Amino acid sequence: MARTAITVKNFVPNGTHAEDFGSAIDAVNGMTIGRAEPERMVIRYTNDHATNAFNIIIRAGDKPAASASGQGDLTVSVPAQGTRWFGPFDSGRFIQSDGSMEIDFTGASPQGGITAFFLPKNT
Repeated sequence: MARTAITVKNFVPNGTHAEDFGSAIDAVNGMTIGRAEPERMVIRYTNDHATNAFNIIIRAGDKPAASASGQGDLTVSVPAQGTRWFGPFDSGRFIQSDGSMEIDFTGASPQGGITAFFLPKNT
């Protein structure tokens, strides 16, 4: 099955960002951030389940240049009704051969919202 794409939101230098839920997660197929720039990418996952904690997994890269991919996936538990922020990331560990980043979820019926943010260079 194809992974579900996450729309990336841009942070605005010297500006504000309205809080929102993000995209509903696709725990069955997993999710992807296309054309990722891991060093300038931050991910927010909100678990809106009342009682179950879930894991979010940022998959290790498969690109030949991903020299640090041997460090493996990054797996973090998110408590019920909890929010976690991840990143920025290392391209050498997390970039896939197509330039994307892959995200999966584990636990009993994972649910929630996810947002990827692109951090600008402040000029």
